[in-house]
Amino acid sequence: MTLTLEKAQRLKQDLLDFTFDAEGEIAVALEEYSAAQLAQLVDSSYQGNQKTELVIDSFATEGTVGDQSILDYFLENRPNLSLEDQALVSRWSQGFVGLFAVRERALEHLVLMNWLTEKQYKVLIPKEPQDRNIARLKTGEIVLTRLLPLGKNWMLSGPSIFLGKLGKPKLAVAIGNFKKYHKNYLYGDAPDLLEEAWQSVESYHQAFVDYFGSHEITLTGHQLEKELADFQAHMTQQKLAALDLDGEKSIGELADEAGVTREEMVETAAAMGVDEKTTSRLLAKQSVSKMMQPTTELPKHLKSAAQVTVLTHPRWGQVMVATYQPLIDALEAGNQTSIPDSDALVQQCLKNLEIKPFVWHQLAQKYPSPLEKMLQNTLDLPRLSLKEDLATILINFGHPEKPDLPETASVPVHLHNLFQEALLEVNRSQSSKSKGKGKPQKKVGFG
Repeated sequence: MTLTLEKAQRLKQDLLDFTFDAEGEIAVALEEYSAAQLAQLVDSSYQGNQKTELVIDSFATEGTVGDQSILDYFLENRPNLSLEDQALVSRWSQGFVGLFAVRERALEHLVLMNWLTEKQYKVLIPKEPQDRNIARLKTGEIVLTRLLPLGKNWMLSGPSIFLGKLGKPKLAVAIGNFKKYHKNYLYGDAPDLLEEAWQSVESYHQAFVDYFGSHEITLTGHQLEKELADFQAHMTQQKLAALDLDGEKSIGELADEAGVTREEMVETAAAMGVDEKTTSRLLAKQSVSKMMQPTTELPKHLKSAAQVTVLTHPRWGQVMVATYQPLIDALEAGNQTSIPDSDALVQQCLKNLEIKPFVWHQLAQKYPSPLEKMLQNTLDLPRLSLKEDLATILINFGHPEKPDLPETASVPVHLHNLFQEALLEVNRSQSSKSKGKGKPQKKVGFG
């Protein structure tokens, strides 16, 4: 076991040296990859050289140059490797970053559970690991790390962040941070969950269009808050009706199956505004579904806004913004100078990453000439071509080229439950500390 791990570690170091010392196209690809990844990790918890180490480690096993992977380049450069070693290196493309809980601790291995997917992995570790924190890991602690396959087992790769034992609120925050900083690895070891999550985004979009009659609505913040609540209640009723359950189980029976008390289940449901009967049916639904649709809430800063626009897209998800209608007014006026502070409005909208690229491309189709002139004036680019330059402009303002999994996506049932329980704990804590001070509620989970 130890020799196999030691051999894999030597091969891995050889791969890292090859990647770091490479010239030409590989060096250029590494530089571009590093710039993108480091920008994404800028506010993360990695310390010192850990960000750079993680980026090089990831590039070595999943990076590409053209149609060829770095692993392929490495294997071509090492023709004397045995077939066994070649197979081992080739499988490293299946590595992934995850947020893991330690389920078992032994001298030469750990059993880690990926909190995002509940999948477990036997991870081989050296008797005297270089990182002393690995030697100190205990059952129940949380670690953010990267795994690579090693035969039937796995090995650690790159730097790790050790988070210790976390209560539900802090664990929910850690999972939310994982989505923010490691979005490429969300459900990285469960493609079925990822596919179902993407399908739920499309389903939410279609349900929104069917309910409101359009992919876009504009209301006051107060009206929109009520309409969104009614819309989600409608979706819940549709899902319950689609279950067509034969003989509902009692909430007590469902609580027993879930391993909690009836009182805990009812209390959690009540905090969510769900009655006991509906709770029973929703819990029954969980027994036949891996995923749950999250609750969509209007952000606090928009609740009192005079105009809030919601737009949905089957891939980009949902956008809620108060500056959309003023931007439309400026485009329809046709004369930018007639709109006060129009330059500031355009800059504000471009910098707002909540206004996703699909919104700008829809505006480009509907108002091509006014939008082009507006961007030319605001950005002082008289030769700007909307057709050729819009995508580049959005990238320069920090917008992604491709959609990340949106907030409207469904999440695995165990994560949905964790987020609800974490929110309940936060509310209890705040209530016991200060009932009348109105302390702001801390955001947890994916939302």
